[in-house]
Amino acid sequence: MRGAAIVIAIAAFLSLMLFAALAFWQWPAGDATESGQSSSWPGAPLSFAGKGAGAAGAASDDGFLLRNFNATPVAVPDDIDRQILDVAYWRKRGVDPLLNADLVRIFEQILGRAPSDPAALLAMHVPAEYRLQAQRLLGQYMRYRDALAQLDVPAHAGDSRSNAADALQAVLAVRRALQEKYFSAEEIGGLFADDNRYDAFTVERLRLAARNDLPLTEKEAQLAGLSNELLSPAQREARQAAMLPSRIMAHNRELETMNGDERLAARSSEFGAAAAVRMAAVDRQQAEWQQRIARYADADPASRQQLRETEFTPSERLRLEAAVRLYRARP
Repeated sequence: MRGAAIVIAIAAFLSLMLFAALAFWQWPAGDATESGQSSSWPGAPLSFAGKGAGAAGAASDDGFLLRNFNATPVAVPDDIDRQILDVAYWRKRGVDPLLNADLVRIFEQILGRAPSDPAALLAMHVPAEYRLQAQRLLGQYMRYRDALAQLDVPAHAGDSRSNAADALQAVLAVRRALQEKYFSAEEIGGLFADDNRYDAFTVERLRLAARNDLPLTEKEAQLAGLSNELLSPAQREARQAAMLPSRIMAHNRELETMNGDERLAARSSEFGAAAAVRMAAVDRQQAEWQQRIARYADADPASRQQLRETEFTPSERLRLEAAVRLYRARP
C-alpha cells in the first residue's frame, strides 16, 4: 500500500511539474483532460488538521492553523458528492460505526449548505438505525462549532515558530475544554481523536523548528521520532505522501551532475523502481523538447520555417517563439 501511495503521489507531482513547465513555455504542449468527477468534501473546515495530506499540507505553514481557526466555512455546492456513513467499513475495523471522523465530515457537509433544518438532512447521510443518535450529536456539534467561532486568536500568534507553538498550544487547550464541555470522553475519542493527535504533533514540530541549537540532521531525526510517537500509521503515511514533491525537488538538485544510469539508481533507492522509471521518462521529454528548441533557435531563417512545420505540432507552435526567447536568455 505504501509503495502504491508513493507512486500515485509522484505521478501527481510529475503532472504538476509538466503543467508548470508548459505554463512557462518550456515544455511541449499536451492535451489537457478532465475527469469530470467532483471530489468529496475534504473534512471539517474548523478542524485544525484532518486525516491525510491536507493535514500535512496545512501544517507546513506555521501560522496557517492559528490564522484560520475561526474562519467562516465555505458553502458546499449542491452537486458535491455526499459523505455517507459507511457502517460496514467501520465495523470491519472494530470502530464505532457512528463515532468516527466520517460523522464530523457529514455534519460539516450539511452545515455548509446552510439549511433551515440541518437535522432533516441526516437521512441523506446516516442509516435509520443511527439517525436519532446522530441528531443528538449534531445539536451538540453545532453548539461546539458556534463556541469555536467565538474564540479570539492573538494577532501576533504566528509571528515566529516559537510564538506559534505557544499560541497554538493555548488555543488547543481551550478547544479541548470546549470538546469536554459538549461531548463525552467516548465521543471525543471517536470524533476528534485524529485531529487532536495531529495537532499535538504540530505543536511539537513547531517547537523543534524554532530550536537553533540543533543541526538539521538532528531535527529530522527528532521529527521522525515525534511522528512515530504521536501520529497514527495512516497519518504518517499521508504526511510522507504530502511531503513527496519537496523531497523530489531537493533530490533532483542533488542529481544534476549524474548521468542517466546513476540518476535512475539513486531515484530507485529513494522512491522505488516504478517511480524512478516515470521520472526518467519526464527527464527524456524535457531533454527532447530542449533539443528541438535549440535546433530551431540556431537554424538559419530558411531552415527555421521548415523546422517549424516538421518538428512542432500546431499547439507547440503557439509557444515556440516564447520558448526560443527563454532559451536564448538562459545563463
